[in-house]
Parts: sequence; structure tokens; C-alpha cells
Amino acid sequence: MVLVQGKYQISELAAALIGCVVLFMGNCNLLPLQHPPDLPGVLFVLSSVILLHHLRVVRLPPVQELWRFLAELLCFYLATQMLILVVWDQFHNLLNIVRDSLMNTRPVLNLLVNTPKVFVFMRQNFCYLVQVLVALITTHSAVMFTQAMDYALPGRRQYQYID
Repeated sequence: MVLVQGKYQISELAAALIGCVVLFMGNCNLLPLQHPPDLPGVLFVLSSVILLHHLRVVRLPPVQELWRFLAELLCFYLATQMLILVVWDQFHNLLNIVRDSLMNTRPVLNLLVNTPKVFVFMRQNFCYLVQVLVALITTHSAVMFTQAMDYALPGRRQYQYID
């Protein structure tokens, strides 16, 4: 039996991305998260699924059975949930602590007196902007490292035939 490795990898990655991102956006999480799903969180889930898929492709042969495919999708979901709890929520909490400590410094309090609009902007949007930047950098790095664009663009796909 000849297997086309590239076809299976594309379907696995697409199913894992759709499943994990949709479940995360639908707030179907194993444990309740402190922060609601947003764009940086979705980008973090996307990059973690891409990296986990790359690790699976490097370590294991292509999936042939449906039960193994479903088991791998469940493993992708559980791994992304653990990464969200361990990495992303802690990063979010760290940014909140840094923002609160910065807001109590003298130069920032002078901004409150001189330009209250800048102070309010920093108070409300600082964490979100940093999260978006970190999530974009992480996603771009994951896509470039794993060469995931080869899956998305048909002209760049590489198929390997395995007996």
C-alpha cells in the first residue's frame, strides 16, 4: 500500500486547527480560564497547534486509522489546553502585574494630570497591545520554523510516497 504523506499531514493539521481554535473560541475549555478568548489567545492556540503538529510529523509516521486520528486530535486539544493554562494565562497575569506597577510610578501619574487620555489608553490597552505583538511574533515564528505555508499553498506542497 502506498501512502501519500503530504495529504494526510494537511488533513491532520486542518482538523487540529479547526477543532482546537473553534473549541477555544467557543469557550469549551477543560478548566475555566480567567480571561475570555480573544485574538492574541487564538493566535497562541494556532501557533501551538502548528508546533505540536510539526513535532508529531517529525516523530511519528502518517495516520492510517480513524481511531488513531481522533486520538491525536484529542491529544492536540489537551496539549493546547495545558499550554494555555501554563503559558498564556501566566503571561497575561504577568502583564497585568507589570501594568499595575507601572501605573503607580511618578512619571505615569504625571501623565494622568497632564494628559489623561494617554493615561487611560495605557491603563486599558497596554496589555492587549503587548499580547497581540507577542502572539503575532510567536505565530510568525511558528509558521516559518515549521514551514506551514507549504501546507496552505498547493504549489509548495511536497509529497512523500511511503510503502
